Amino acid sequence: LVGLPSSLGKMFTLTTIDVRENKLEELPATVSKLTCLQSLLLDDNLITSLPNGLGYLPELRNLEIRNNRLIDLPIDVCQTKSIKVLALENNPVR
Repeated sequence: LVGLPSSLGKMFTLTTIDVRENKLEELPATVSKLTCLQSLLLDDNLITSLPNGLGYLPELRNLEIRNNRLIDLPIDVCQTKSIKVLALENNPVR
């Protein structure tokens, strides 16, 4: 899997996205519209950045993005209180 459609953002009741072990380089910005999303599992891809707005998702508790190419995090992810598990191991995050 090398990409996700932007129409993913229309699946408002989606609670989990599990796309571990693929070749994703980015997520569509529309992921930030998934207000029921609880778990975003992105381990073992090629992701270099995350879309703004993930930190504002009220139900997001679990963000796992180990073993990617993530350079930095959006400020809203750094400031959120809703995310309980943030797994970033093996990324060149500054």
